[in-house]
Amino acid sequence: AAALRLAREEPERREQLARNVRQVRAGLRTLGLPVEDWPTPIVPIVLHDGAAMQALHDRLCDDGVIVPYLARYAGLGPHGALRVAVFATHQPHHIEQLLAALRRHL
Repeated sequence: AAALRLAREEPERREQLARNVRQVRAGLRTLGLPVEDWPTPIVPIVLHDGAAMQALHDRLCDDGVIVPYLARYAGLGPHGALRVAVFATHQPHHIEQLLAALRRHL
């Protein structure tokens, strides 16, 4: 009930979340990553195999960017995905930090 009340009373949170998701997806596409336009603020990154995604996860962690690697991810094939969770509270510089780290390590 509290979540529904917030959604009703503070539509700017949903609007900010939508802007953030668009920024993440656009940035990932500029890096050459295939990105689906799913209606959720979860953006999976899928590379050619699980070892590559685990290695990328580790390098991102070393940079202070936490993007979990899930070896099994429903609907995304046998190797799983890196799971980018976008929040309304992310600021543009947070998203740029993610994209810069990906640019360095891809």
